[in-house]
Amino acid sequence: MLPFTYTFQMYRHLSGMVETICSEAYAEAKIRGLLRHAEETDLGPIPAKGAQAGKDSESKDPAALFEDMRKLVKEAYGDAYDVLSVSCPGAALRLAFTSAFSPPEGPKPAYRAGYITLWEKCAPLQTAFGSPFPPWYERLILPGRHKDGSCRLDGAPLTALVVPPQGAVYQNHGISYRPVPLMSRTEPEASLELLAVTAEAHVQTLAGFSSMGYDTPGYGYGALDESRVPLLLKGIGELSDEFGVPYLLNCHQGLPFVGPDISAIGATLAVYDLTARFGPAAGALIVGVEPFVRVLGEAPAEAGPGTGRPPNVTEVLPVQHRALSHIARNKAALINKINEAYSIAARELEEAPEKLSQGIQLSRSYANGAVELNYEGTWAQARGFPIFTEEDTLAGMNPIHRGLRQMGIQEIYSLDGSIYISPVKQDMPPGDFLSDEDIRANVRALLVLLEVTGRHSGFLELKS
Repeated sequence: MLPFTYTFQMYRHLSGMVETICSEAYAEAKIRGLLRHAEETDLGPIPAKGAQAGKDSESKDPAALFEDMRKLVKEAYGDAYDVLSVSCPGAALRLAFTSAFSPPEGPKPAYRAGYITLWEKCAPLQTAFGSPFPPWYERLILPGRHKDGSCRLDGAPLTALVVPPQGAVYQNHGISYRPVPLMSRTEPEASLELLAVTAEAHVQTLAGFSSMGYDTPGYGYGALDESRVPLLLKGIGELSDEFGVPYLLNCHQGLPFVGPDISAIGATLAVYDLTARFGPAAGALIVGVEPFVRVLGEAPAEAGPGTGRPPNVTEVLPVQHRALSHIARNKAALINKINEAYSIAARELEEAPEKLSQGIQLSRSYANGAVELNYEGTWAQARGFPIFTEEDTLAGMNPIHRGLRQMGIQEIYSLDGSIYISPVKQDMPPGDFLSDEDIRANVRALLVLLEVTGRHSGFLELKS
């Protein structure tokens, strides 16, 4: 074992080993025949069914496309829900947060409204629209992540009331050595009690609740009901009803229709970023209860049909129409493929070093169109497998992300203590899947990379 007394020493050591780890993993994967061939990493044009869907969308006028999108949303969530097209994710978040929680234009009230949000993964997306309270969360959450000013709402007359969920653990990790929310042990019932107490304490100025909208332990939403609705999210929806305030669900890069049922959660608004899977031209969607969504359509923002803003929204609509149509048409096939990927990953993990596999929690993430491999459990007793942050990835210092990309694997990505293994081809419409053989090869290559990283971090024994 490598002689590290403290965690920061391990990460300091790894900062100089990223290239070595990637090179060793690449060489070992090549020997085992796990590297994707060039013709396989070149995804090529959209398949025929996708191309036809695109042509169908382009042949319709914007009003007809939007009408179809509304029908798809209502078929999925009920007639009480509607949809709004927005040109980009940053504009969608700004519109949703300011419309749901901020006072309207005009004379400002004497109080400062506050919305309750969780300290969770992707918390910067939730806290960027108000001044975090207690104030130290401004330093803990915001400075290191999502510095893009398109999402930061400077001078907003809002307070983001930050609540750490009960059971979550917050530690410094990564080569960037920043606070990381480790959410797999989140306790829904205790967390909801704390949220209720916070709401009561701020009831005179409470504007609403906000959270991410995922469905796995790594995000703190591993406890699900029989319909796979996260108990914590469902409880927040009940709290929003109790206090008579809106609940804004940030589904981020989750898939509409496939992830948690926003109507069962009780969300007032849900924001979806479609750019991750469909490219920057896909923009974003706001789905929610009709009265709120119709009001949003009248707001001075980059909204969709009927507003005249912006001129490129007519270019976004065909892509969005195509995306929703693909997801709706391939929902059952996508769920089945995620289940298959889960089975493949579970079988391959049986061959991993016991010390690593014992600390891994494997789960299905229908929202992400992936299987989540969460390894926070390796830190249960002593120093565990290294956790790399989003800052590490952006700086090219995350050996898991960097090593996978060098191997030609685009369908696996890491975020803090979780790794997401997707059976959906990157940058392709949901419905175009990797073969079982490719999924298996991807998982095996990932395990090679994890073993090499584990040895260099001191978590696993060095090879003699």
